[in-house]
Amino acid sequence: MSECSKVPNERNRRLSGNRTDWSLATLFKSYLKNLLDEGEEESILKSWTRNGDCCIWERVKCSDAIAGHVVDLSLGRLIPVAFESETRSLNLTLLHSFTQLQSLNLSWNWFTGYKSFGRLEKLITIDFSHNMFDNSIVPFLSAATSLRTLYLESNYMEGVFPPQGYSKGKLKTLDLTYNLFSDFSQLKGLENLQELAVLKLRGNKFNHTLSTHALKDLKKLQELDLSDNQFTNLDGGLGLVIPTSLQVLDLKRNRLSLTPEGYIGICRLMNLRELDLSSNALTNLPYCLANLTHLRTLDLSNNQLNGNLSSFVFGLPSELEYLSLLNNNFNGSFLLNSLANQTRITVFKLSSTVSTIQVQTESSWAASFQLKILHLSNCSLGSNMLGFLLQQHDLCFVDLSYNNLTGTFPAWLLKNNTHLQTILLSGNSFTKLQLPTLVHGLQVLDISSNMIFGSVQEDIGIVFPNLRYMNFSSNHFQGTIPSSIGEMKSLQVLDMSSNGLHGQLPKPFLVGCYSLKVLKLSNNQLQGGIFPNHANLTGLVGLYLDGNSFTGSLEMGLLKSKKLTLLDISDNMLSGMLPLWIGRMSSLAYLYMSGNQLKGPFLFQLQSRWLEVMDISHNSFSGPIPKNVNFPSLRELRLQNNEFTGSVPGNIFNAAALEVLDLRNNNFSGIVLNTVDEASKLRVLLLRNNSFQTHISEKICQLSEVGLLDLSHNRFKGVIPSCFANMSFGAEGYERVTSLVAVFDLSYITFLRNCQYASHLNLDDSVRNGYQAKPATIVDFLTKRRYEAYQGDILRYMHGLDLSSNELSGSIPDEIGDLQNIRSLNLSSNRLRGSIPDSISKLKGLESLDVSNNKLSGSIPPLLADLNSLGYFDVSFNNFSGEIPFKGHLVTFDVTSYRGNPLLCGFPTNRSCNLKRVTEPSESKRDKEEEEEEVGDGVMDMTHAGPVNGFIVLISWFIIFIASRMDSSANDSVGQPKFVYHRKKMIMRANERYWWWVKEKKQMALVLFMIVTVMLQLQMKGCVGCLEIERMGLLQLKSYLKNGFEVEKESMMKSWSHDDPSSDCCHWERVKCNDASGGHVVHLSLDGLIPYNEFQNQSLNLSFFHSFPQLQSLDFSFNKFNDLFDPINGHKSFQKLEKLRTLNFYYNRLNNSVFTFLSEARSLRTLNFSYNLLDGVFPRNVSRMTKLKILDLSFNRLSDASQIKGLENLVELEVLSLAGNTFNHVKSIQVLKGMPMLQELDLSYNGFTDFDKIGVLLPSSLHVLTLAKNQLSSIPKEICALMNLTELDLRYNALTNLPYCLGNLSRLRTLDLSENQISGDLSSFVPRLPPTLEYLSLFDNDFNGSFWFSSLVNHTRLTVFKMSSKLGMIQAHGESSWLPPFQLKMLKLKNFNLGSTIPSFLVHQNDLRSIYITYSQLKGAFPDWLVQNNTRLEAIRLNNNLLTELRLPSRLVHGLQFLDVACNMIYDSLPEDIGIVFPHLKFMNFSSNHNNGTIPSSMGEMKSLEFLDMSSNRLYGQLPTTFLRGCHSLIALKLSNNHLQGEVFPRHANLTSLVLLFLDGNNFDGSLGKGLLKSKYLILLDLSDNSFSGTLPYWIGKISYLSHLLMRGNKLKGQVPHQLQNLHLDVLDMSNNSFSGSIPRNLNVDYLRELRLHSNEFMGSVPSYLFKAEWLQGLDLRHNNLSGVILDTIANTSNLRVLLLRNNSFRTHIPDKICQLTEVGLLDLSHNKFKGAIPSCFGKMSFGAQTYDIFSPYDFFVGFSSFQSWRYPSALYLADTELNQAIQSPPKTKVNFLSKSRYETYQGGILLYMHGLDLSSNQLSGEIPVEVWDLKNIISLNFSSNCLIGSIPGSISNLKNLESLDLSNNKLHGNIPPQLADLNNLGVFNVSYNNLSGEIPFKAHLVTFDEKSYIGNPHLCGRPTNKSCNLERASVSNRAKEEEEGGGRVIDMVWFYWTCGAVYISTWLALFAFLCIDSRWSREWFYRVDLVVHHLQRFKDGCN
Repeated sequence: MSECSKVPNERNRRLSGNRTDWSLATLFKSYLKNLLDEGEEESILKSWTRNGDCCIWERVKCSDAIAGHVVDLSLGRLIPVAFESETRSLNLTLLHSFTQLQSLNLSWNWFTGYKSFGRLEKLITIDFSHNMFDNSIVPFLSAATSLRTLYLESNYMEGVFPPQGYSKGKLKTLDLTYNLFSDFSQLKGLENLQELAVLKLRGNKFNHTLSTHALKDLKKLQELDLSDNQFTNLDGGLGLVIPTSLQVLDLKRNRLSLTPEGYIGICRLMNLRELDLSSNALTNLPYCLANLTHLRTLDLSNNQLNGNLSSFVFGLPSELEYLSLLNNNFNGSFLLNSLANQTRITVFKLSSTVSTIQVQTESSWAASFQLKILHLSNCSLGSNMLGFLLQQHDLCFVDLSYNNLTGTFPAWLLKNNTHLQTILLSGNSFTKLQLPTLVHGLQVLDISSNMIFGSVQEDIGIVFPNLRYMNFSSNHFQGTIPSSIGEMKSLQVLDMSSNGLHGQLPKPFLVGCYSLKVLKLSNNQLQGGIFPNHANLTGLVGLYLDGNSFTGSLEMGLLKSKKLTLLDISDNMLSGMLPLWIGRMSSLAYLYMSGNQLKGPFLFQLQSRWLEVMDISHNSFSGPIPKNVNFPSLRELRLQNNEFTGSVPGNIFNAAALEVLDLRNNNFSGIVLNTVDEASKLRVLLLRNNSFQTHISEKICQLSEVGLLDLSHNRFKGVIPSCFANMSFGAEGYERVTSLVAVFDLSYITFLRNCQYASHLNLDDSVRNGYQAKPATIVDFLTKRRYEAYQGDILRYMHGLDLSSNELSGSIPDEIGDLQNIRSLNLSSNRLRGSIPDSISKLKGLESLDVSNNKLSGSIPPLLADLNSLGYFDVSFNNFSGEIPFKGHLVTFDVTSYRGNPLLCGFPTNRSCNLKRVTEPSESKRDKEEEEEEVGDGVMDMTHAGPVNGFIVLISWFIIFIASRMDSSANDSVGQPKFVYHRKKMIMRANERYWWWVKEKKQMALVLFMIVTVMLQLQMKGCVGCLEIERMGLLQLKSYLKNGFEVEKESMMKSWSHDDPSSDCCHWERVKCNDASGGHVVHLSLDGLIPYNEFQNQSLNLSFFHSFPQLQSLDFSFNKFNDLFDPINGHKSFQKLEKLRTLNFYYNRLNNSVFTFLSEARSLRTLNFSYNLLDGVFPRNVSRMTKLKILDLSFNRLSDASQIKGLENLVELEVLSLAGNTFNHVKSIQVLKGMPMLQELDLSYNGFTDFDKIGVLLPSSLHVLTLAKNQLSSIPKEICALMNLTELDLRYNALTNLPYCLGNLSRLRTLDLSENQISGDLSSFVPRLPPTLEYLSLFDNDFNGSFWFSSLVNHTRLTVFKMSSKLGMIQAHGESSWLPPFQLKMLKLKNFNLGSTIPSFLVHQNDLRSIYITYSQLKGAFPDWLVQNNTRLEAIRLNNNLLTELRLPSRLVHGLQFLDVACNMIYDSLPEDIGIVFPHLKFMNFSSNHNNGTIPSSMGEMKSLEFLDMSSNRLYGQLPTTFLRGCHSLIALKLSNNHLQGEVFPRHANLTSLVLLFLDGNNFDGSLGKGLLKSKYLILLDLSDNSFSGTLPYWIGKISYLSHLLMRGNKLKGQVPHQLQNLHLDVLDMSNNSFSGSIPRNLNVDYLRELRLHSNEFMGSVPSYLFKAEWLQGLDLRHNNLSGVILDTIANTSNLRVLLLRNNSFRTHIPDKICQLTEVGLLDLSHNKFKGAIPSCFGKMSFGAQTYDIFSPYDFFVGFSSFQSWRYPSALYLADTELNQAIQSPPKTKVNFLSKSRYETYQGGILLYMHGLDLSSNQLSGEIPVEVWDLKNIISLNFSSNCLIGSIPGSISNLKNLESLDLSNNKLHGNIPPQLADLNNLGVFNVSYNNLSGEIPFKAHLVTFDEKSYIGNPHLCGRPTNKSCNLERASVSNRAKEEEEGGGRVIDMVWFYWTCGAVYISTWLALFAFLCIDSRWSREWFYRVDLVVHHLQRFKDGCN
């Protein structure tokens, strides 16, 4: 025998290789090199050299037992991927001399064939998986006669297998998974494999009937895997053709739908031990499985099984250990006693998707088994169920969620099961939390969405110290947060939101929970400061404290949370200025501080390069925004409702990432958009209600992606830019605003480590607990004359332009018609002229059009009738003429859309177009008053008649009166004396000729005189013109304004003309005259006229108004005047205006000094001084305005120190508003007592906390009192002495006690106490309230206990009643015989325990318009009688109850528009006539129920339906034809997660308005139907997780607006059609299909943000244009066959953030150009064949150095608001008629990345702080560049399984955030640097299998890692290796010799095995010898053995 090396003795020869094998190995290496391309040959098998022992070479194993011969060659993943055109054959003759070779691995080498197989007589195992072999390889395998195991997974095997004549008699394991077999008959050749025990055929293309005659002769077959095929049926003879020796059968994820007879074949496999039939379409229970006596594992989950469950389970084999029946269609009851025979069962899972299973058991039954896993969700557990659980002591996982469990939390469950890891009890009705007394190791506790009252026990942190996930949200907890939670050192997620917790955050909690990542305490009543200095939550990422009562300012303890990404402190009571140190929170990306009382300037420190969302709206911030502010990553900036001034810095408009900018309701002015970056991403721009006064710059059109633009209520002038057509407004399908919010989905995954069931099947017992965060962005936009809240992804198709209330002139440009997808267009209240352009008819998506209050003329274009989407249309108060085109869609609008146009005729004005003169019919008094206020130039003023007109009217009516008297004279004579009668008759005859027409034609006389009267009035109008002196005064005023202020001459008051002396100034803009006063000017409207200059004081000269002695009304609002002056009359200027009644200085900058002038306006009745700068001591000279009736001082700076004295002299004052100031104490308003006429007082939005004695301060005349939005804690009794009070608003305070004294207010009709903290006895409080009450709101308080509806018996006028509790559930009571004396119009109840039924008093209500009963445990059927009794009901919401049946009213067609019954338990199918009963529905939400059956065809009758959500049910069948044709108004359709099937949208589909379509998670198959082409506006199409097959149709490229195409998880194949290039896609997901060929070279990537093509069969190279795409953020190409050169060219503008190329066949060097992708944060190049050195430029990439956008491009959130026609009349603002609902979209983008040795899923906002680099499993060499250690924020770093050399530098300590470091399986040497101990975040550390040496620095954080992190480094010593570093070591030469001879092994395993064997044999021989001795103890031993054998035999006989 020749040897690899000379060895001195037998001992040293034990690991030496055979010399012949050594020579052949080096020859084999040379051959492999020739297969590689140039430059690659040096990277393989480097250790295979001509020197050394071949047995220690890589990929080689030898055996000492056979003289050091090679027995194992592992050559997998050696050769790079080949193209399909390449062929690579391996000459195996080079291996023939390895005569003792037993195992050969050639997987992942892309070989296609062999030339010879040779004489490998000892070969036992061959692994050819993941190559490109076809059947031609099989004959070459015939030579390997000793083969036992053959792996051919993922090849191209197809056709007949194995070929005829092939025989492999000894083969035991054959793996053919994921090949191309399609017909089982092709495997007939398998019958020759007589020894075959394991056969795997998973993932082939078998379909139809499973016929397995090919397996009939495999008598030893034990395991058969047929999963992931397409079988639909089983051959009835299956038991005959599959050998009965089978023990494991896997048929999951097929399409099996077996009849009872279809199971017979399986039930004959008597040796079967494990059976998996999950995820099929089974409907019948397989009773025959009872015959399989050896069965121990059975999985029937995710089918459609139904039937008698108890009898089925009872008959199952007694050997059963694992039984899963999850997610089937069971109903009825289930007896746990059915498990009596299953004594060995350890896992039991049961749930139903169609109904609730009634799980029952007998109280006396004692279970004979001990479970480890119990899953019984959505069951109705009986009370005896607890008795069953009491007997279980070995549970480690329990899920009893959604079972309606009541009572106390089962602490005994934890006490009895000490190994319990997870307990899920969410969605039940527990009322009390009682903890066990012992310390428990529980890790996951979820009791959310229960009804638990009381406080959280103080010792919870001591009882559960190991908790990682704790969810107590949506309960009724009170009290404080226990300080013992600070003992939970491992706690990562804590959610206690939506409870009633109060008090401060405890110090031990803030100090001890340093592992906490997410803290959510939203919507409680917590108080105190936020994070004092001692806080130590260092790991915090998301902090939600919104909706509490925190006060003060932020404290510096927040600075310790260095990883904090999201901070939400909105809707609290924080005050003061923002601290400067907030800019040091470097990781902060989302900052929400809205709705507080913060003030001060805009901090320069707020600008951060990482900040993405900043919301500081609704505060009191002031001053200008710094000019050099810079937000490079900001996506949303919300500054609305503050007091900011100055101009808007240009840097904000040029922010690279900014998408939403909201600056509404501030004091901004100056020039906007001076410079605009063409690359701007701005999507929403809101500048409403500021003081901009320039032209609208055409540069605004460079903001090409803006979809919502609001410039209204400013003073913009000039013409409308024609370039608006260049902006998006939906025209080009630009990417719209996505969900700009951090949605942290920290899914906590529980792997049941200690109780994982052992099985040959792949059984997933992991549990995920998801955590969802803040909702999507909300944008308010005025449309249809009301503000709509557009939330999240509804912004993708909401596009609006609002230019109303400006001073724009000129005509409407024709280009406006190019905004083809705009939804809302508002040009009202300007000075536009001309006609409406015909091009506006092209706006097919237009829903709201308002051009009212302009000077437009001409006729209304008939083409407007084709705008079918138009829901609001207003052309009122213009100069239109002609006939109204009353046809098409215009028939839906009434006369209010056309009023103020006297020359319009036809319907709906009722004016005949045949008359020459058309008079407008009389309108209501209110309409006339509106016309008087809003009428513009050119519209006749009919309100002022002169003396002549009055005289004519009197004469006319006198004649009519005489006529009527004469006409009735005959009747008057009845009963009179006879002579009187004859006398009158004579007089009548004498005058007969004169009055004959009066008697005969009375009606004609009446009409004639009325016409004459009107005509004379029209003629008299205009006879009195403008006075010349006043005309000249106006012209002087215009000149003063032009010269004194920065006003452009061309745009201001054009009609005030010098050139035309005949021009009547009474017709000038902003001027009104009164003919009754001789044509004097009586009204001047100078609002919004003067530009604002922050550096110049703007004073107003009042002397210019003295020319108008009859002036009655002056409007100076929105002008920013600083001061008033009069150089002639001084402060007595207003004395000249003796007729002045109304003065409006709203929104200026006037201070107290102006009241020196105002006090002289003695005739003033109304003064509006809101939004000015009043402060300090209030001017007492206001007392001179004694005739003042209305005074508005709201939103100034008045405070307690202002001393508003002098108001007491305003004895005639009726209305006073002091809202929005900073009053705190009642002493400051004590002057109100002296106002005897005061009727309405508004003190809202102040800071009142104590109102003692306020009743003494308020006058008894008060009718309306508003105290909303203060901080009142109690109501003094004195307020109840205001006996005239009719309306009282106390919303949003801190009231705690019920105000019983309000019962004294006998005239009170409106009372709003909502949003307080009131508690007490409601049933005694409500009856004491005044009987005059009409509106009563007690919503969202802290009530508990009971409430009797009969307590409302005295309130006979009640129309609105609202009540709910935030603290607990109110127990409602009602007497069945009680008849309510009132008729409600609105009822709103939430968190009511109504006793399972709707209150009986509602039977007597017949006029309801809206009913809202949610979260109230309603049971039974839907209340159809409620709809039938209330014919005018518009909206009904019954979501989140327990309704079980949907019953519709019979014989009724109802006008209901809004129906929401989501999240109930409604079973059965939907009523077939639902579309006939509710034809007018606009919104319908049936989601998250248990509906089965098909979609009713009558839904096609819902022609107005816009939103339909029926997701998460059990619907099946096809989409009905009538539905697809009739619902043409449908905008959003969500049918996700059902069982629907058939074709998607055939040709007859007609959903033309569809925008969003969600069909994911169904069973649709076949190909897409062409009916989709009719949905031209489709933006999102989600077809994921269905069974679509075939190729992708080419016509999909014709859906031009499609931006999100999601097709993952189907069976699509073929090449990607090139027509996709026609789509402007944002997201394209084609993953998990079978697409092949190359990636398309011509995709349109102009707007592409995410491309997911992983898990397909793509080949070729990656197109270079993908790396040039400007917007592409995510590119996932994993698990394909891609190769070639990557990153050939890269654009400098690339925004790529995630690049995943794992598991492809790239084999080049990693190019340095990859570093030009500077924003990449996740880079995965692992499992390829990259070679060469690691690029040093990685240090220039981000990997945490930059913060980038969250991936949420398809998180649509479609909102819908329904406004009722009825509103409660009130002087208060009561928003009671709006019902909001939304459709939620698919989840956020998910990115899978290998970290901490496992795949983690990073979703949404968590991507902000996850940065990783994975280069593992390549062929990289050289040292690790030092620049890598500068990636300071990287989280995960994996360089394992390469050929890296060098040492680990100490600079690795720079990576402070590193959590995972893997350098294993390299050739690194040197010491482990001690600085590694400073990496406190390190969770995974692996340096195994290197050449490291020296002592391990076992200190600090490194003590957490065990010996596994260091194995394979023989020269490392110290802990934890247990090798002493103090022992003498052998000399270098001896050590080298030992290493050479020992092969590097520390333990001689051969001698170890021999020694163990000798000891074992010796022990048994000794025992046998002793037993052979005949002694007493040996006889006793044999007796005991015989006794045991006897008992076992009896037990066996008893079982049989």
